[in-house]
Amino acid sequence: MTELERRHAPVPALTEWDYAPAPEAREIVQLEKRYGLFIGGKFVKPRSAEWFPSEGRALAMGVATGGSALGAVIAPPLVAWAGATLGWRTAFQMTGLLGAIWLVAWLAVSPKKSEQAVVGTRTPVKEWLSQPAVWWILGARFLFDPVFYFYMFWIPQYLSKERHMSVAQIGSSFWIPFLVLGVSQVLGGRVSDVLVKRGWDPVRARQVVLGAAAFLTPASWLAALTSQAEWAIALMCVLMFAHGFWITNFLGLLGDVFPRDAIGTITGLTGTAGGIGGMLSSLAIGAAVDRFSFTPVFAVSGVLYPLAFAAILIATTRKRNAYALAS
Repeated sequence: MTELERRHAPVPALTEWDYAPAPEAREIVQLEKRYGLFIGGKFVKPRSAEWFPSEGRALAMGVATGGSALGAVIAPPLVAWAGATLGWRTAFQMTGLLGAIWLVAWLAVSPKKSEQAVVGTRTPVKEWLSQPAVWWILGARFLFDPVFYFYMFWIPQYLSKERHMSVAQIGSSFWIPFLVLGVSQVLGGRVSDVLVKRGWDPVRARQVVLGAAAFLTPASWLAALTSQAEWAIALMCVLMFAHGFWITNFLGLLGDVFPRDAIGTITGLTGTAGGIGGMLSSLAIGAAVDRFSFTPVFAVSGVLYPLAFAAILIATTRKRNAYALAS
């Protein structure tokens, strides 16, 4: 992928959603389906892995991912206020305006050099999929992404159904784990980058941070066992803190292990694997909650990160010498 292609990757996603006129309610679902086709290009995380050296790569990744998490904390009350006071059409238009401002800034600051195609360096997707290490990486994301989807989409129902919290109580506390997530993503990147600056091998530094994060994630199971809602939310914060360290270093690891021209492809493939895992897990979670409770879901979520860490160790041990970049 050339620098020109990297710079303009976010444009289709932004124009598809942010520049669209505020739709009728019945059109929103169709618009979201079209947006889903382009949303991958809107993320700058693969570009962060490509543009920054090993000793600054994870921090750049943490800033990119942490900004998304903090935006998720700030956006709901702002959009709710805009919808209530100015109308929901205006809320759509406001988000579109913000997207336009971001796009102008992105095109202004992103690299403009080396826009000629790189001949003979691209590896076909099917060739990457023939590598066992890639499948171990995809398997890792297939395992851990459903936990994050569970926290995003199912926790409000859990707090209502099993903790008997009101909508107001949920709204006043549900943002806290995501604030912790945003902060931990930046911290997680900084920690591994400091290790690299001190002479650690980049892959080894990411592995250590990933292992430490995986060690914390069984706290998710404890969240279902405690009798107090406050402690449950605190333990959810532990999981989100661990996830922040985890996802930043997982994405940074891809930049350390795979060639520069493949980072976007591999990151996209892992995102697909995680999306499939999230889709399938939603079906399983619904069935488990209906038949039992949320407790087995929390129990499973407490072991998926250690399993994903094992898959990452296998992948990096078997193939890192073949893919590692000189840095």
